[in-house]
Amino acid sequence: MYRLIVADDDYNYLSRMVRYMDWQALNIEVVGQAQDGKEALEMCSTLSPDILLTDVKMPHVSGMELARYVREHLNLCQIIFMSVYSEKDDLKTAIKMRAIDYIEKPVDIAALNDALLRAISILKENRREYRSKTYSRAIEDVMQYILQNFHEDLTIEFLASQVYLSTNYLSSRFKAETGKTINQYITGLRLEQAKVLLKESAKSVAEIAAAVGYSDERYFSKLFAREVGMTPTQFRR
Repeated sequence: MYRLIVADDDYNYLSRMVRYMDWQALNIEVVGQAQDGKEALEMCSTLSPDILLTDVKMPHVSGMELARYVREHLNLCQIIFMSVYSEKDDLKTAIKMRAIDYIEKPVDIAALNDALLRAISILKENRREYRSKTYSRAIEDVMQYILQNFHEDLTIEFLASQVYLSTNYLSSRFKAETGKTINQYITGLRLEQAKVLLKESAKSVAEIAAAVGYSDERYFSKLFAREVGMTPTQFRR
């Protein structure tokens, strides 16, 4: 549900408008009805609406002042203005505030419905972008964790729990963003580190296998040969 606050100092007009709109069909919940700008501002600060539907001319705090507060503190909130008057300065301010619409009173229900649908469309896109960025950060966090702990016994279940994602979603998202499965990524890091140790240290193959996360030397050697094209001993030579 999308959360909406509506503000209008004409109580009768406010109540009629709220009553006549099919909010459920729009997937909108009216979480606050304010009768002046000050009350609306207090509601916005505590209820964090997704949409603000506000009259322009109100006592104490005007709709434009209210919109400025929303833009500063609730930047993603979508604003729809209503007004009996259509003054140029208010229209210019509405544009600066990135308002969805400036609807003249008496409000046409079809026009308001259209404005709300446009607001919802923007909110949906914002949420998609937010989720995408959040998931991308989660993948980056997983990659960083693997980089620092590839020598440990890492499971997809454990990694998923670290970023609060399901194992299936983490696996598919990781593959989509990196082109590799998680196991392929871990194996690649381990073998690259093994190559460095084979070149630069005098450790035995068994010691190197253990250092990069493999307790079974034979499995490590077989994996190394398959992925690199030669055994660890051949690579060292």
